[in-house]
Amino acid sequence: MQEFHQQVLVPQAVWREVIEQGQDYPETPLIERAFQEGWLQVRVAFVERLVSLLKLQLDEGESGAIALALQEQIPQRVPCAKHREPLAQNVV
Repeated sequence: MQEFHQQVLVPQAVWREVIEQGQDYPETPLIERAFQEGWLQVRVAFVERLVSLLKLQLDEGESGAIALALQEQIPQRVPCAKHREPLAQNVV
């Protein structure tokens, strides 16, 4: 990731799921190392109303990622095609 991005922001919900709750994802050691090296940062999405609305169709981590991207004014992509239409209809 670092070769493509100077900085990566991760919503607190994703950090909690992947690191704190110990889900044993194969990427967990890479994420921990990126955090220790300082180019991955954990942020809280303050747009709680948006997170609540998104959680009607997405999980907490995905909702937090979208809200954080909007909050930080980061161009984003919806990673999964099945979510594009519902998101376009409900968020815009």
